[in-house]
Amino acid sequence: MGRRRKLETGEDLILQIGNFIEFVESDDSIIPTDFRLCRFLGVSTQAIGKMDGFEEAMELLEAFREDWFLRRIEENPKLAGFYLGRLKSGSGAKGALTVTLRGADEPFD
Repeated sequence: MGRRRKLETGEDLILQIGNFIEFVESDDSIIPTDFRLCRFLGVSTQAIGKMDGFEEAMELLEAFREDWFLRRIEENPKLAGFYLGRLKSGSGAKGALTVTLRGADEPFD
């Protein structure tokens, strides 16, 4: 018999994602990666990938991650390459990611 999952519904996950967002916002050294999320929730990365019906919660997490990374880029544009790489890989995004920074003449991928 496997370990009982702590998250039974999408509402449970939305609540826990909210708690995770507060946790990340409370400490600037925490990067909101899948690994940190799984440790916070006490679930495996495989469990996150297999959750059905949790799309709304994951969309909330993706929106937070995008905002978090873009705020860091605005604070320190020299780290843009690092943060954009983390944003793309941490979100499971496929294909190109285009971001235009304020004051930039051309967007870059």
